[in-house]
Amino acid sequence: MVLFFKSSPLLPYWNALTVAGESRHGSARALLERSQLLDPSFIDTRVVSADLLLAERRMAAAAAAYADLLRTEPGSLRGGARFANIVAELRAAGDFVRPLQAALEAYIHEVRGQLADAADDERRWMIEEIAGAESMLAVVQPSGRE
Repeated sequence: MVLFFKSSPLLPYWNALTVAGESRHGSARALLERSQLLDPSFIDTRVVSADLLLAERRMAAAAAAYADLLRTEPGSLRGGARFANIVAELRAAGDFVRPLQAALEAYIHEVRGQLADAADDERRWMIEEIAGAESMLAVVQPSGRE
């Protein structure tokens, strides 16, 4: 069990959640960096890192971090009002939603480009991914234009 925790990103990730909840952002950042080093593919670390940037009001950095997530794993920000709340905070602080819009458009374009060559089971997943990303894009562009 000890070996699992020494090589797993989970322990520093869980500790980061705890100290971030106590507004100890510097400590949380260090723990998240450790978690990221242990497993760069652990997406939750990247999500919480972006959330921490938003909590610190580092809007340009938060927008860039969220855009990076949207380019590769838009599902990591789906669910309930989570994405809408992120967009609302970024929009209220200035023009920080454009990177999110560009990332979603790029993701949709990439998945659509792969759709023709996909097998049937992959095609169903891709269509769901496109629909999810388009619904997120509608949040970024509530007027339907831009």
